[in-house]
Amino acid sequence: MPTVNPVRYYTTTVTGNSEKYAKVTVKIGTKVYSAKANAYGTYKVNIPKQKVGTKISSN
Repeated sequence: MPTVNPVRYYTTTVTGNSEKYAKVTVKIGTKVYSAKANAYGTYKVNIPKQKVGTKISSN
């Protein structure tokens, strides 16, 4: 089961665990950011700093 670590308003990355080499996407409004998980299933998606209360979704 994929996991996402807590994201704070000052955070510039979204991190967590998924399947090995899986493509992970993060959507903020209409913008999409993506990264690929490594051999251990951990991923790190770079995002810009957000305002408090911004909705972020992950796939």
